[in-house]
Amino acid sequence: MASMVCTTTLVMERNVTLVVGKRLCWSDALLYCRDFHSDLLSIRGAEEQEMIQQLVAAFASTSRVNVATDGTATQSSKFTCNDQNCVFDGSASHAIDGIDNTAASCTLTKKEFRPWWRLQLTGVYKVAEIEVTNRIYSPEWLVGTEILIGNSENTGNNSRCVTIISKSMIQTFQCRGMEGRFIDFYKPCVEGQVQFCEVRVYGELVPPPLSTSTLAMKRNVTLVLGKRLCWSDALLYCRDFHSDLLSIRGPKEQEMIQQLVAEGQVQFCEVKVYGVCTTTLVMERNVTLVVGKRLCWSDALLYCRDFHSDLLSIRGAEEQEMIQQLVAATSRVNVATKGTAWQSSTHIRSGPNPWSGPAHKAIDGNSDSDSSCILTNKQFGPWWRLQLPDVYKVAEIEVTNRKIDAQRLIGTEILIGNSKNINSNFQLATKQLLERCATIISDSRIQTFQCRGMEGRFIYFYKPCKTDHLQFCEIKVFGELRPHPLSTSMLVMKRNVTLVVGKRLCWSDALLYCRDYHSDLLSIRGPKEEEMIKQLVAEAPVPPTSHLWVGLRRCTTITSDVMLQTFQCMGMEGRFIHFSKPCVQGVMQVCEVKVYGELVPPPLSTSTLVMGRSVILVLGKRLCWSDALLYCRDFHSDLLSIRGPDEQEMIQQLVAGPAKGVNQVPFYSST
Repeated sequence: MASMVCTTTLVMERNVTLVVGKRLCWSDALLYCRDFHSDLLSIRGAEEQEMIQQLVAAFASTSRVNVATDGTATQSSKFTCNDQNCVFDGSASHAIDGIDNTAASCTLTKKEFRPWWRLQLTGVYKVAEIEVTNRIYSPEWLVGTEILIGNSENTGNNSRCVTIISKSMIQTFQCRGMEGRFIDFYKPCVEGQVQFCEVRVYGELVPPPLSTSTLAMKRNVTLVLGKRLCWSDALLYCRDFHSDLLSIRGPKEQEMIQQLVAEGQVQFCEVKVYGVCTTTLVMERNVTLVVGKRLCWSDALLYCRDFHSDLLSIRGAEEQEMIQQLVAATSRVNVATKGTAWQSSTHIRSGPNPWSGPAHKAIDGNSDSDSSCILTNKQFGPWWRLQLPDVYKVAEIEVTNRKIDAQRLIGTEILIGNSKNINSNFQLATKQLLERCATIISDSRIQTFQCRGMEGRFIYFYKPCKTDHLQFCEIKVFGELRPHPLSTSMLVMKRNVTLVVGKRLCWSDALLYCRDYHSDLLSIRGPKEEEMIKQLVAEAPVPPTSHLWVGLRRCTTITSDVMLQTFQCMGMEGRFIHFSKPCVQGVMQVCEVKVYGELVPPPLSTSTLVMGRSVILVLGKRLCWSDALLYCRDFHSDLLSIRGPDEQEMIQQLVAGPAKGVNQVPFYSST
């Protein structure tokens, strides 16, 4: 089933198609519209904007598609009864029939150990949100249920979106684009029943890309068509579903790849990077290799310019070969050896051949598969824990098994996070605060698991729901230290403000970061407060990044039901005023709103003729390119594209004239 819906209408004599279900940044939206339609719509005035808003509002009821109804549901068992005291059928399909009846049309398993309910979608989806309607009878049975998403057909092996901790009737969970074909509702390690009445799943179908393969310089190269990804996502995609992202090693190989691309009629990309630095001379240039940093190209460029000189550009086959030798000579760093290990118990063997399996043997650097191994006593839910020296983004974990009784490793879960609380109820006290990297399903001697940058200071090896020994010989952990940004705090208008230095984030990530580690992203409420923030920035212990994010401006939160109320907004600027009840379901009602303020004067401007075109220079607006484009199209004609050196020189003269003393005002060129 397609993950988007289209509707078309005439707006001011233009044929406009509204695409629902695609969340794209402006540049990607522009490319998408040009690829599959005609162009991204530019709104030409207030009347047209109103018509577009009506089109969007009219289509809002179908803006999201519940993909669960097209799937297939199964469960571990079905509870039924049909007598004078009870008439009920708890079939799995009742949870995706579109009926919200909280009594009759519900799924219910029998009381059993590890009960589960599974939804198989029609394809692999990026799951954004799951809505669950509980059953009115015994709603507490929903508490403790895990929602897992992935492509494994084995219940319990997929990634966890959430653990349900409330018995509310309707609950919504954000899964942030987790990919998978299967969605499991699973109660691990307990005897109980799984029940709920309706599940709704919202997300976007992951299209299966076309591919074609060929041999290029004795390497089997697969060209994937239909995937438009940034470099880092392309790297992860290739490593997940193929071997690696291709690096071109010379002109001859590049020519062969170009022929492959020409036959597939698509673009492709290249390269790779790894904490630890090593320096060498390459073709008379001093080159520093940074190991342990996985960055997209633009972030790598900024990182190198911030902390070194510049990002290296390879100038030929000979230089590329020298760089490859430099990379090969630099190994990754196993951070496990710097940590501290504990375990639930230690097995000690006495007698003529005494032996013990303490926790530290798994990080001593000795991979001997018998003598230097950890081994717990036989117990229920045995565990081993590694505390790293700091919080790491864990990329990969390598496990060396023990030769004797190698099958004991099977069923062990690898969990990563920041919780160190261990008690008899491991499931509720710790596991819900951790992410599962993998469940070990093989007794192989050496196994490697990709944890894809999961963050945490603690790594657990845990055997749930079973009485057994836990054993292995060596653990190696590869990843990147999550840097601690510097910070400084002060009181600003009776609010405690913390300035975080050294984090370069987009606005939405900055908002999430502040809410995760502090209270919220700061909203500046007036000129006086802005001045105080500037002082705080100026007094920072190190120079902050070139961008400083602030939140959306909130004038006030209404806390009283008095009939007539007045609120001071202290000169906050804006064209739109919203009354919003965030994060709650309810009714909004007001009888009259009066707004008092003064009009913000339009920025100064000056006009001139440049190569036969009337050019207006707007002073006092600092905008990113996409916002500048929208501003020019809203209030003038279009953003200027410079067509050559002569025109550029004339523009520079125009800027130098009225902008003296304001020479930081930027302008943009398409060249």
